[in-house]
Amino acid sequence: MSEDSERKDPEIGEVQWHSSEEGGGPDVGILMGLGNGRHLWLGELLDGDGGGVGFIVYGPDRKEVVARLGEYDEVREVVEEHIAPALRARAHPQQPGKE
Repeated sequence: MSEDSERKDPEIGEVQWHSSEEGGGPDVGILMGLGNGRHLWLGELLDGDGGGVGFIVYGPDRKEVVARLGEYDEVREVVEEHIAPALRARAHPQQPGKE
């Protein structure tokens, strides 16, 4: 786990805290590396719909998915389509010469 003062892209499975105060706990949110330039944010959502708390999956070039906590189908989709595949890829890396 790293604190937000380090501000580097987290490695796969690494969790980075984001705080409103230097040295504070993760009161704003956490960022987790999913591999292949993708990251999972769980925390405050600062958007035009009034904010709230939820998930965002970021790809290498763009925001891919947003799910507010309490919206089960969207949260399930984030887990099934982004978190689980990233963990499977890490647990079972493709071997050279196999497709």
